[in-house]
Amino acid sequence: MKKTLLLFLSISTLAACSNVGLNSGLMRDLNSRVSGSQVEEYSFEAIARSRAMPIKPVFASTCQKDRNAPLASERMLIRALKKQTFSAGGNGLVVEACSRQLRTGCYTFIECRGTAYDVPEEQVVNSL
Repeated sequence: MKKTLLLFLSISTLAACSNVGLNSGLMRDLNSRVSGSQVEEYSFEAIARSRAMPIKPVFASTCQKDRNAPLASERMLIRALKKQTFSAGGNGLVVEACSRQLRTGCYTFIECRGTAYDVPEEQVVNSL
């Protein structure tokens, strides 16, 4: 984690000091890893005991349109929920449900939903 963050900060600093734009898949991957890793997943019980403030509901879904196409996993969808939480200014996530559903045009449809929270920093440290 520290190496990834250090690499991200180094590349960002280099990009800021030059006129060269870094719009590569590497930067998108690093941004994704940093944003997702800064969001902690909590249970309903843990978040209820905290002084966390709900920010907004978050949703992610995937549709497998071709039977032979790879299907995104629940883990990938939860990572997407964490990225949405981070983008909304949150640092905590409660995943409420992930379910497979019937959807027209999809061989398999999976949806995950949750709630993004702003958890006080001292509670994040204490929960680790």
